[in-house]
Amino acid sequence: MPARIDKTEERAALTARLLAHPVPTITVEEYALLADRSRPKAYEDVREGRVDADVRGRSIRVLTIPLLRSLGYDVPLAPVALTH
Repeated sequence: MPARIDKTEERAALTARLLAHPVPTITVEEYALLADRSRPKAYEDVREGRVDADVRGRSIRVLTIPLLRSLGYDVPLAPVALTH
């Protein structure tokens, strides 16, 4: 059985993926990983407005670009659409 990837490697892989191919939103669990927060603290951040999120009923998605910028990454304000 392969060894489990540690959180530092998971965080680096997720960050690299988001910087290479930005998506509009990520899950609260992905936010927790990127921001080095526990899952309960990540949901508290959303409830308290400490992170930009799209909350629709029970669906919660964290806005990617504002998050990456707040973590110090130089990313465009909006992802660039790719053409065929």
